[in-house]
Formats: sequence, structure tokens, C-alpha cells
Amino acid sequence: MHILQYLLLSAVVCGHIEQYNYRVKRLTVDNLDSRSSDVRTTKVLIIGSGIAGLEAARLLQQNGVETIVLEARNRTGGRVWSIRSKNNLMLDMGARYIHGQYGSIPSGLLTNPVWDLTRSANISICFGEPHDFLGTYPLYYSNILVQKWYDEYMLFVREETRMSSSNISFADYVNLFAQKKHFNEKQRSTLYNFAYFTIADREGTELESISAKGYLDRSSVFYGEEPVICDTDFMAITDYLAKNLTNIQFGEIVTKIDYNKNLVKVSTKNGQIYQAEFVLITVPLGVLKSKQIEFNPQLPQWKLDAIDRIGFGYYEKIYLLWDQVWWNTTDYYFFQSASKSINLRYWITANKWNGKPFITCFFAGKAVSSLTWKQNKNETVKDILDTLQKMFPNIKITPPTEIYMSNWNEDPFSYGSYSYISVNQKYEDPFRLSEPINNRLLFAGEATNTDTYGYTHGALLSARREELIMHIIFHIFLIIMIFINVIGCQDASSSRNSSCTRIGRNHFYHERSIGLMGNGYQLPNTMIEHLMTIGLFIVFYMALYQLWSNSISMPSNEDYINMLTNDIEEENCGQFVSGFWLSRYYHYDRFYEPYQFSLLFNSQTREVNGNGVDDIGKFVVNGIYSINTNRLAIIKTYREETENSTENFGHNITIQVAWNSNQYHFEGKWFIKTRNYSGDGRIELKFEKSFRAMA
Repeated sequence: MHILQYLLLSAVVCGHIEQYNYRVKRLTVDNLDSRSSDVRTTKVLIIGSGIAGLEAARLLQQNGVETIVLEARNRTGGRVWSIRSKNNLMLDMGARYIHGQYGSIPSGLLTNPVWDLTRSANISICFGEPHDFLGTYPLYYSNILVQKWYDEYMLFVREETRMSSSNISFADYVNLFAQKKHFNEKQRSTLYNFAYFTIADREGTELESISAKGYLDRSSVFYGEEPVICDTDFMAITDYLAKNLTNIQFGEIVTKIDYNKNLVKVSTKNGQIYQAEFVLITVPLGVLKSKQIEFNPQLPQWKLDAIDRIGFGYYEKIYLLWDQVWWNTTDYYFFQSASKSINLRYWITANKWNGKPFITCFFAGKAVSSLTWKQNKNETVKDILDTLQKMFPNIKITPPTEIYMSNWNEDPFSYGSYSYISVNQKYEDPFRLSEPINNRLLFAGEATNTDTYGYTHGALLSARREELIMHIIFHIFLIIMIFINVIGCQDASSSRNSSCTRIGRNHFYHERSIGLMGNGYQLPNTMIEHLMTIGLFIVFYMALYQLWSNSISMPSNEDYINMLTNDIEEENCGQFVSGFWLSRYYHYDRFYEPYQFSLLFNSQTREVNGNGVDDIGKFVVNGIYSINTNRLAIIKTYREETENSTENFGHNITIQVAWNSNQYHFEGKWFIKTRNYSGDGRIELKFEKSFRAMA
């Protein structure tokens, strides 16, 4: 690692030297350079201050990279936007849910980065209670029966899509499944409504528009529970990202982007011009589809095709607020499946989270696009109240005291809500959307991700991807070029016709990892150069692996149990009970459960010991706990050569969990780090019975 650190330091130094030479040369040759005093210059220019733009700016600023953020609105957050009601209730008009704590990437090794931000910012989180009701109103068939149909339908779709093309929609498969099951029209319609509620409504479009194969192939990641931010609003996350940023320009509507291989010039509606070496475009896909930003030269056709084919859905909210709760149902969802003016909709009550009575009405797809949304506010609210009155005929429903509507589909800075996988979309389209142009124009945002599209953590991860490319990877590749040129110069020292100026001509410091070998780069022409190139590529990938391996970190057990958070219980509720416990852990996209083991808590020393057996082998447990924070940290040590000899190496697994009073169990993470494997994942511990129960 000392060698790698030296190489990285050398790359930074060489990179800054090359950057200086490049800027000097650019003053005389760059035809985009403007000498006007009104032009503002920067290293990196970011367009958009949504969660992707803010995260990229935050990371770049932390690394000392000169950055300016342009925002068309008078606020940060983009599609993360919250407003305060008259009774002081914060309403999320855009993003609301943190879509899972664990498994935000395939294999579930890392936590959701948005969840990590809430922990870093000490933002209070609430979890919704489990719900059983996922039916429709009016109810023609039992929820259990409809759920059974849906489960069979999804198995049918999964099998059919293994060999089918990607342009067959979920609606097509509803019809095929209904034919196979000999459903009548009412049964088919009920299944369609349930599938819409479960899939299409959350994608912001219709079942007819979503590619079934594409959705299932890319949406199999486990996200876990979906908490919300309870005391403030979702903008607490974007406010946290933006709080230390020093250069955000509000009210700057970008109208034109001129670019070449050396520089990018951005013009705004108010006449301001910005120049940058790199421009990161984080505007919503709907803005790119609207073509309100002119590119000169025009974007390549492969980029335009990807923009056109990726779906971008409509998902709107209406909040209805009352002074008192009038509904008498304990069901988490109210769902209504048909209306004269609106296609499909469902409601969620947040009353269980914050004690403030309101109902959230969600509208998606044609339900939004078929309406002039804001102009039909009164008619839409009247239709909602009429339907609610039919759903609760024995209750007199009074008009709401406050009404709030989102309007993302008509917002000129979004033109929609978030992306989905359309029937016309190709597998490579998200990659094409994220691919840079001339290694100068970079693209980030939720739509540029394959399996995290539509999610705030997808936007966050895309920003980290682009920042990594801009700030780290090209430094490492610069090392390769330096070594190649050093060897080339040494080899050519005996030749009068040789030249050692390739680095200066290619300006490699400013090239992105994708397409780095283009734009005039000449392949090495000696065997030594070939071997050096291969060797340095191996070093490069080893360095990346080392960085990934080291990213799986954990606090010490002592530090963990003493961590204070806002959501701990005020007093010990008797959760540290000696007896038999059950554990289940998440790995390789599924839970392994249940495994019984014993725990003996020592109230004097605050230590815990135990033993048990699971699918790996027999193990002993040693650890510590705290009744002040309700946290438990233990180490499982396996006895070698017991049970599964292929996986049991006598290794240790660290388990750090905190008490969840809603679920009445401990939950947290397991960590393992050996010479052959490093990983972590989710784990839950639940008390089963005391030792006395065995007597």
C-alpha cells in the first residue's frame, strides 16, 4: 500500500503540472475561450442542485476541486422538495421514502448510502408498521385470493421473460396469464388493478409501458424496510449535503452548452457565461427529453436514442389535512381502483408516524397526463372525497382544512417524476445515458443507473461514480502514461528521429477512463512498453480492489455500544434477557433463518456469553452491551471442522445490533474480514425463551 500511496501522490503532482501546461497552451488554441470579463471560469461546473449535483459538489469541494453549481430554481434539492403546512406539518412533495437500509447494491454488501447520510447527519427516522392490506376498493374478491393470483402471475412472468424479448409489457402478461387461468373479465380486471398497484403505480406509469423482462432483470435487489424522516422532512438530507457548499448560483437556467475536446462553455437565460474543463449534467431526464437545452455540436445519436427510449414517469401527490382523524380503519393502505375521471389511485395515511391526521393521494401515469393537473384541482379533490365517502359510508366526512398538490409533470425543470424501464428501452441505454461526451460532458442522476433507477440513492451513487472518475481514476491512468513515456523515451534515446512529447500532445490528465485510448493516443511499440502497460493495469485493478475492501469498515464494539442516537429507547425495556435467541442474517440476496443460540447477560460486568450452531458450524459468543443505548456487540467464533467444512475456517464474525422497539428485536449488521473474503450484511436477533422455560 505504501507503493500505491506513492504512485497516487506522484500522479497528483504530475497531474497538476500537466494541468498548468495544458491551461497555458489552451489560451492560444482553444476556439471556445472567451476573453470577456463577464465569463466565469471553474474546473468543474455542475448543472442542477438535486441530490446528485449536491453530492458531487460536496465530494469535489472536499477534495479541493474548484466547483460551481448552477441551479434554475431558487432552492436546492431538485425533486426533493418539502413544504410546511399551516399547522406546522412538513409535507414531502417529492421524494419521501428511504428505500431500504441494506442491500442498496447487488449482493447486499453495502448499506443504502442515503441511510448512511441520515446516520451521519443525525436525522431522526420513523418506520411504518407492517401492513396486511394490499387490496382494492370496491372489493370483489378476498385479498388472500387476489394475492395468490398475483404471486402465481409473477412466477408466470418470470418464467416467460427468461427467453422472451424486452418489449413485452406487464399488461401483455396479465392478458396471457388470464387466458391461461380462464379468468372472466372481472377476475382479469382485479388482477390488473392489483398488479398496477404493486408495480406500475410505483413506477409512475402504466402496466402497458413497462418492460416486464427489463423490470425483473434489474429490480431484484433487496432493499429492506423503507423508513421516512419523521421530525423534519426529506429535504433535511439535501440541506445536509448543501450546508457547506460555497458556490451555488440560483436562478441560472441553462439554455446552451458549447463543447469541444478541450473546454465547455455554458450559457444561461440571464446572459451569464461559464467556462469549465468538465461539466457534470444532473438535470432530470424529463429536461433532456424536452430538448430545452441546446447542445453545440448536437449530442451524438446514440445518446439521443437513449434519452428517448428510457421511460420517464408521472407521479403526483395531493395532501388532504384534517384537524381530527375521522377514519376508523387500521389498514395501512386505502386503495381505490376505478373512477370516472382518474384511472387508478391509492392513499396512505401517515397518522401512525407523526400524530397529524392527513391522507396522501398518489396519482400516476395516465391519471396525471390525462389531466390539466392544477387547473382541475377542485374537481380532483371533489372526486377523491366522493370516493372516500363511498368507502366509509357510516362516517360523515368533512372537507379537509388544507390541500396541497405537487406538479412535477408541468414543472419546466423536471417535466416528470422519475425514470422507469420502458418497453422500447434497450439494456445498454442507462450506460449510454451516463457515458461522457468528448470526456468533457459528464452525466449523473437516477436515470443513469441500471438497478437503482428512480431512487434517491441511485442519484447519490451516480454522483459518486462521476466524482470518482473525475478526481481519482484519471490520476491513476496518468501514472500508466508517465511510465509508458519514460520507458519509451529511454528506449528511443539512441534514435535521432524519436520524440518524447506524447503526454503534452494528448493532455492525458484531462481524459476520462472511458475512451482514454482515443483522441490520438498511440499504442506502445516495444515489448517492454507492452509488459509495463499490462503490469500497471494489474496494479490499478489491485488498488481498486484494495479500496473496495477497505471500504467495508466498522466501529469497534466498545465505540458501537456507546453510540448515542435520537431513536433509542429512553429506558431499558428488559430486552437483555438471558435465554435462547433466534438469529437470521441476510446474504447473497436472501435471508438464512432461523438459528437458535444461547446468550447469558451479566448485569454486573455488562458482558454477554453464549454458544450455538448454524449452517456454518458450531460457535461460541463473547461480547458487551449497554442499557444506556440499548446496543449489543458480540463476536461469534466458529469451532473449526464442525458442520460445513467448506465454509467454516474457525473465523470470527462481528455482530453489532440495536434494539428496535417497534419490531421487538435487535437489528443491525454482521461483519466478516478474512484473507479470502470481506463483507457485511443485515442481521436480526429475537428472543425466543428463557432458560427457566426449559426447566
